[in-house]
Amino acid sequence: MNHQDIQERIFEYIDGEIPPEGQMAIDAHLLRCPECRTILEGWRQTKATYLDPLTVQPSKAFITNVMRDVRSWEAPEPWLCRLLRPVFTRWAIPAMSLSMAGFAMALLYAVQPVNKAGDGLILGGQTTSVTTEWKDTLADDPVIGLLVNNP
Repeated sequence: MNHQDIQERIFEYIDGEIPPEGQMAIDAHLLRCPECRTILEGWRQTKATYLDPLTVQPSKAFITNVMRDVRSWEAPEPWLCRLLRPVFTRWAIPAMSLSMAGFAMALLYAVQPVNKAGDGLILGGQTTSVTTEWKDTLADDPVIGLLVNNP
């Protein structure tokens, strides 16, 4: 092989992509030609400097510091919890009070006196008072009747 062939195939030779018989011919030429050896060594240094990956090992102090920080790290609270916490604490008691009032109103509506007159009015045509009518209605209940009859 001559200088022109070697210089054209030098990158394939460095990367190991030349078949064994071609590689033996280049090796034989490199033994006789100091100019081609110099070119080959220059390209090998260039490849080692710019193309081969760097292998940097971190120091023990760096690894220790990072692992200490990882062990002491706490996960941040989700943003939705941070957003709703003040709203919940500000509105929890009024909301519970309102729901209890609504439950009490529903309970009072469920146990209201029955219109015995049939004219569509709660007090229509009756001579009894609302208190008496409530007392009579609640007296039939086994639990509340004890409270109404024995105040």
